[in-house]
Amino acid sequence: MKQMIMYTIGAVLAVFLLAYLLVALFKPELFS
Repeated sequence: MKQMIMYTIGAVLAVFLLAYLLVALFKPELFS
């Protein structure tokens, strides 16, 4: 059961990271 939670947290973090990278690529002015 604990392993399932770890996988879920990992998946959520991966999605957030992917979204952050996409925004950084297409809207760099937001970070300047």
